[in-house]
Amino acid sequence: TFILFTMLAACEKVNFDETEQENTSDNRISITTRANTDIEYPLHIIVLDEENKHIKSNVIESGNEDISLSLDAGTYHIVAVAGIKECQQTDFSSKDKIITLPEDNRTSTPIQMGSTDIMITQNATATITMYNQVAAFDLSLTDIPSNASSVSVSLSMLCNKLDVRGSVSGETSTNIELKKQSDGRWTAPRFY
Repeated sequence: TFILFTMLAACEKVNFDETEQENTSDNRISITTRANTDIEYPLHIIVLDEENKHIKSNVIESGNEDISLSLDAGTYHIVAVAGIKECQQTDFSSKDKIITLPEDNRTSTPIQMGSTDIMITQNATATITMYNQVAAFDLSLTDIPSNASSVSVSLSMLCNKLDVRGSVSGETSTNIELKKQSDGRWTAPRFY
């Protein structure tokens, strides 16, 4: 078994009839996120323009905070990323910046990401569906000789970098130490 980044991203195109709206600046965009599991805060919102140029970022610390941005009229790609507080690199100052897994190449919470494309001509609401970008592992080994003093599993050929467009890179490995349980199984806590 091995950790895999997936390149799932929800895309939602939101267009507004420009004939009825003025192209004014400073439109208020409310963002709603949803996922099939709990969102791992803090939640990072990254806005890219049509040329993939970083426009702004915002950090939401909890689900109790409203997510809204002021944007000029135009077309944007909005990305939401969560579950990265253990990661080494989380700078979103440009589209080329990446999220890098911790030194041991795994996290205790899932990395979640989603995105939407939106054309802004007025105040609007955008919905971003978040998907897990990593695999969850529950390791449990049986039939280990009773005189074994330690057990570990090495997972290799892993991607350990993810950019805000959902592309993965890097090739590395991780080593998981298991602990012996009273029933003779060797297990490790869930990791991603």
